[in-house]
Amino acid sequence: GHFDTQAPFPLFIKVLDAKDNLPLAVCTRDRLIYIAEAEEGANMIFGFTHNLNDYEIHRRISQNALFSACNYLPVKSGDIIKIPAGYVSAVGKGIICYEIGFTDAENYILSDYGRTDLNGQRKIINIDKTLKNTYLGAAGNITKPDDTFLYPFGTVSEAGLDEVSVSLVRLAGSMGINEEQSFVSLIVLSGSAMLSYPSG
Repeated sequence: GHFDTQAPFPLFIKVLDAKDNLPLAVCTRDRLIYIAEAEEGANMIFGFTHNLNDYEIHRRISQNALFSACNYLPVKSGDIIKIPAGYVSAVGKGIICYEIGFTDAENYILSDYGRTDLNGQRKIINIDKTLKNTYLGAAGNITKPDDTFLYPFGTVSEAGLDEVSVSLVRLAGSMGINEEQSFVSLIVLSGSAMLSYPSG
């Protein structure tokens, strides 16, 4: 779609290199995660295993038992995962991934595994505010790319994210891109590519 050129840039693309488990968090907008690399046995948290309520969440946090109610998703290189707004999620140790999301989204940490900063202080977590933005139902089906299409130049897997189209292209030749409505961001994930355009 069209974006206001005077407004803050609406998207972000993060590269996450998880040397350790990242905090369990909730986002107020949908996000996409592309797994670039994953150690054998790596997984990420995607929602809960069963329906919870505020009381059980508080009890589990106080007893350090929240993670046993989390749904662990095995991941491998090349996976694309759509995380709906409100779902708890966390990237696990041994994963390098790209996260695509919106800059106006709010993120809330539900747990940081009890870790402390250099001063021995734990992160302050506003559990009640976080729970207002958290889906407490059991995790639904994992959303994979909507479709994969075969072209002469390779394959294209499409994944939707609100007004943004995300395509994973496995290129085995040359392809053209013609986008007059908005910008295009290109990331080469492996191998090499040459980009040519009318002026160069």
